[in-house]
Amino acid sequence: MPALGAASGTEPLLSVDDIREDLRFLVRTVEDVHPALSDAGRRAAFHDQALQAVERLQAPMPVGALFFLAQRVLRSLPEPDAHTGLAYRPVEPVLPVHFRWVSDGLVVTQAAPGSPVRPGDVVVRLGGLSPEELLDELRHVVPAEHDGWVRARGEALIRQAFMLRRLGAIGTDGAVEVVIRRATAEPGAEVEQALLVGLVSPDRPMAPGGLEEEARPWFGWRIEPQHSLGFFWLDRCDDTPDYRQAVDDFFEAVAVSGVRKVAIDLRRNGGGNSAVTDAFLRYVPVDRVRSYRSRIRFSPEADRQRGYGLVARMVHAFAPLAPNTVRTPRPARRDRIFTGDLYILTSPHTFSSAVWFATVFSDNGLAMVVGEPTGGAPSSYGDILRFELPRSGMGFSVSHKRFTRPDPGRDPAETLAPDHWVPTTVESIRQRRDPQLEWVRAAGL
Repeated sequence: MPALGAASGTEPLLSVDDIREDLRFLVRTVEDVHPALSDAGRRAAFHDQALQAVERLQAPMPVGALFFLAQRVLRSLPEPDAHTGLAYRPVEPVLPVHFRWVSDGLVVTQAAPGSPVRPGDVVVRLGGLSPEELLDELRHVVPAEHDGWVRARGEALIRQAFMLRRLGAIGTDGAVEVVIRRATAEPGAEVEQALLVGLVSPDRPMAPGGLEEEARPWFGWRIEPQHSLGFFWLDRCDDTPDYRQAVDDFFEAVAVSGVRKVAIDLRRNGGGNSAVTDAFLRYVPVDRVRSYRSRIRFSPEADRQRGYGLVARMVHAFAPLAPNTVRTPRPARRDRIFTGDLYILTSPHTFSSAVWFATVFSDNGLAMVVGEPTGGAPSSYGDILRFELPRSGMGFSVSHKRFTRPDPGRDPAETLAPDHWVPTTVESIRQRRDPQLEWVRAAGL
């Protein structure tokens, strides 16, 4: 099995036979597992379209090129699915820059020592491509239900040598030309500059004093009495005892302090276990909520990886006949139930189970969503099974469930749109402001 990439930028070549075996395995696995292909007609259409790429193969290619080809094959699915895709993480040089794609541009948030690019610079062109052209190229690479997730994933991808080679962005000297707009000392003025940025080891540290989001534990909270606000952040969906205890402690503090607003920050949350929602549902002032429904595509692989048996199939067969309402868990002290204003903060980085969390609260009228559209759709495919291509060794994931939101009358929707759209802008990044939290702090005052 070839190694996946090298620091020199030279990738191992796969033979035509190896590539065909990998692609056929990918297509066969997706056909057997994915819920969108449970219908024979859809399955045949996907098969015919996907295997056109196999038949066109005439020459060996690097492993990285197979990644791009396989991602294009997956775009033949009849519906978008951000959870089904390949994982390719070569150990290669990177641009010594961190990017953030905001509502009005692509901005540098951090740079390595000695880099000519500075935090706060706005990218006009990267390797000759505008942000709009970069986005168009990334759409072929990033599985997504809409462009917000493409931008979110693209922030890291456009630093990688294998992606920059694909874009034709690396010059003959091994550097990337980055054209930027830089703020000057004169208020509101900017200057445009073309800079050459060389690639460096991925282990090279970034310079201090950048504009990255503050590092913090993956969950935590604070009370802001001056804003009558309790603020809880959750940066991944991991339903641990410590997390549940923190939610209990948070609402105890909310009750004791008497604050009338609670904000749950899911802006950095890429998903995980949707059961994290239950800890917060304990403190809402309703005894029942509408929940998600799921449709499982049963298969030998799903049985092997999830342990499905006859009982699971029978329960699933009768599930559509049951109401989609569930009883909310109740806290030990009902006087700790929160009856004030509840807000959920979202961004394009809010994905998967974090979208589930926000959607359950939104569809049940329990919270107002503030910020930017989520990275994933409220109704979507998910619960991935994991596989490995036989020749290249690249890992890939395939959804085996279709999830439908609590209020399907709000579909079709490619994202959970906020009730109050509060964008992150270049200027808010430069000034280290948090516009969504500022909005919540001011709400109701």
